Amino acid sequence: MNYQPAFNREILRVLIFVLPISAVGGAMGYMLPAMLTGCLCFVADHLWRMHRLRRWLENTAALTDLAEADKRVGMVREVALDYSRLRSRYEEQHRRLGAAETYLQEAASSLSDGVIVVGGGGELTWANGSAKKLIGVSFPGHYKKLLVNVIVDQKFIDYFNQCDFSEPLEMVSPTTPHLTLSLSMTFFGAGNRLIFIRDISKVRHLEKMRQDFIGNMSHELRTPLTVIKGYLEVIDMHLDSESSRWRRPITQMQEQAERMENLITDLMWLSRLESVPQEDSDVAVAVAATAREMAEEASIHAAGQGKSFVIEVEDSIQLTGQFKELRSAFNNLVVNACKYSGEDGQVTISWRGNSDGGATFSVSDNGFGIAQHHLSRLTERFYRVDTSRSIATGGTGLGLAIVKHVMMRHDAELTINSEEGVGSTFSCVFPPSRVVRG
Repeated sequence: MNYQPAFNREILRVLIFVLPISAVGGAMGYMLPAMLTGCLCFVADHLWRMHRLRRWLENTAALTDLAEADKRVGMVREVALDYSRLRSRYEEQHRRLGAAETYLQEAASSLSDGVIVVGGGGELTWANGSAKKLIGVSFPGHYKKLLVNVIVDQKFIDYFNQCDFSEPLEMVSPTTPHLTLSLSMTFFGAGNRLIFIRDISKVRHLEKMRQDFIGNMSHELRTPLTVIKGYLEVIDMHLDSESSRWRRPITQMQEQAERMENLITDLMWLSRLESVPQEDSDVAVAVAATAREMAEEASIHAAGQGKSFVIEVEDSIQLTGQFKELRSAFNNLVVNACKYSGEDGQVTISWRGNSDGGATFSVSDNGFGIAQHHLSRLTERFYRVDTSRSIATGGTGLGLAIVKHVMMRHDAELTINSEEGVGSTFSCVFPPSRVVRG
């Protein structure tokens, strides 16, 4: 805003107060007292106008009217008008923010998921109705109360205080024990937190039913399959030259029975990894020795195929974990590399330390390679890159799913790099907490 006209009027007011009184005083021989009197009159008038401005600020509704009613208030009037405009702008913004907040609260209140807003000090500032049903937090009942004093579950308190919310927290509802909840938490604003609470009881129930079904089905199929294999072996042993035409179908049935048995074994192993909690009895696994042993077994199995094995391992590095699970995961990678490396292929098994203190077990081949759009789905159960090739090699489609679950149980990560026509590298990256250096 241009304040120059108002400033000019202030100068004029000074002259109006001082010059006439000074002229009269000069004519009477009292110039200096007259000038002082004029200045005092101007100061008194200015103080009076400041008093009016203060009263205007106390009664903002009449501020504009009072300012407009007196055109001679100069700079004070301009300040009053500016304040009025700023006040109006603030009230409009406040009204809009209030409307937006009300709209968001109404929208969040309609959600079946619980929503909780926590202030920078950990105090509850808002919660929707679902939060009370799911976890017992109500608004305004618990307003300004520390959330860790409202939800006294130790699992939640540890999660809330660690400030690492990259993974959601699963916990039993403190108000309804048969409910399983998933809590997602994130920061926003100046240290505030937003918490979403979802009821995943049905999902976990269905997952448990699926695991039980796979486990029971695999167990029930094993017995009749054993009988079938037994009879096929007996029939194969008693085939004579006159029954040679049955040799091929019997052999194919034996191969398919073997494949079915491998599938059942993998299903039962995967079901165990998903449902059985990880044991605390971890041991130091000599990965280097295990790698050499697996390479020797693979070379025997692939005898006559011209495959070569390269072992690049560090004997001084061991891995803390479950030996049976880790060997199963590593062996799956080695077997896959042998299957898909082609004739006269080369398989490289590596076990090396990382710069961050961790270690990586990797298996590389120079086989067919995998297109990039398949890589993200390779660990899905029964996912096939090439169905005909997978069936020909006898794969179950569960090997990489088993590897993924073993890695999750050992705080590790499975990474896959591949290029069509060049080969593939599957790497298991373990954190420093799992690595023991000799």
